[in-house]
Amino acid sequence: MKRFLMLACISILTLVSMISILYAEAPNSRGSKTRILIEAMTVQVNNNVLSALQLDNNVEPLSNVTVPLPSLLYILADPNSVKIVASTKIETFVGETGEIDTGERIKYLIKKDNGSFEEKTTDKPIGTTLVATPTIDRQGKIQVDFKFEHTTVILPKEIDHETSPPIRKPVEDNKTLNSIVKLTSGEPIIVGTSVTSDSKSFTLVRAEVLKNLKHFF
Repeated sequence: MKRFLMLACISILTLVSMISILYAEAPNSRGSKTRILIEAMTVQVNNNVLSALQLDNNVEPLSNVTVPLPSLLYILADPNSVKIVASTKIETFVGETGEIDTGERIKYLIKKDNGSFEEKTTDKPIGTTLVATPTIDRQGKIQVDFKFEHTTVILPKEIDHETSPPIRKPVEDNKTLNSIVKLTSGEPIIVGTSVTSDSKSFTLVRAEVLKNLKHFF
């Protein structure tokens, strides 16, 4: 009788263990969520770098560029050749919107008619904001509906030496990009460009599937 009970207990434990393994490994659209890493950045490239790569300001975002190794090493050795203007990233789940805002409002002083000063703040937070919603299609491509916003500021030279805020309103420069793109996991693409007299800036977006997290409740 004891032997029978022992075998029965072992059989029950084995069955429970097998069910647990199958439940954990089986795909379950209701019980699993796919986590996505989304990155966005704007990179400013000097014209001399474009020349070294035998390119010009008319290079298109989807152009295939073959970089000679000596030119690439020359560029990598110069820390001033490429500048990261803005960069941020978020993690979210498929079908859910993720958001990150690294900006802060800057204080400044306005001189009033009576000679006193009034403290104010900039209209927008100065920094970078990324809002993105990823989905995955049947071919495994990641579609990202995103808004990437970067605000910079030029501060007046005159400051209040007792409290440090600048006097007069700073000049704000805001660049916003709204788009929907399809990506291969892990591969960045260029989604926007802008040109100045001495450089060209490229905005890149990258998305990567991280892993599935199981939820049993």
